[in-house]
Amino acid sequence: MIRLFTSIEIEKAIYKLSTLLAEHLELYCAEHEIIFIVVLKSGGRFAFKLFDNLLFPFRYTFVYTKEQDIDKYKTSLGIPNILHCDLSDINIDGNIVVILDSICESGATLKALERILRVRYKPLEVFSCTMIRKQNENFSPHFYSLTVKKNQFLVGWGMALSDKHRNLQAVHKIEE
Repeated sequence: MIRLFTSIEIEKAIYKLSTLLAEHLELYCAEHEIIFIVVLKSGGRFAFKLFDNLLFPFRYTFVYTKEQDIDKYKTSLGIPNILHCDLSDINIDGNIVVILDSICESGATLKALERILRVRYKPLEVFSCTMIRKQNENFSPHFYSLTVKKNQFLVGWGMALSDKHRNLQAVHKIEE
């Protein structure tokens, strides 16, 4: 493994990201609820570090996705059936939703969740936010902290390989 980002570098990047996110979302706070949807398992650590820096009111919940199932399981509307949670306890209709994940690789998970939210719940706006963005010509999250080359496999800070290395204090690239 090769270390790409230390814990200090990650925390500084997340702090800068939280400032940018706060500037953007505070415009909505007076009239709309801000709802963060955290993609598990990888997005948890990133989300809670980000939340530490946000000073406006918000709610959050979690979703569990099966990324490998994105193309395999489609609903009758053509939406990937990857959302494993019930969001009925949160009023998403007409509010602002921010999908949080540790990394954006192809954008498939973020795009699928956004589509599910727009079709089922009718939010006013949906934004995506990640700690790391892999360089990708087809998709980029609305907000992100760090960028890596698209052919790198990363572990640490919530990201794992076969559910291992998720707890590493830095982000590492797996050598080929």
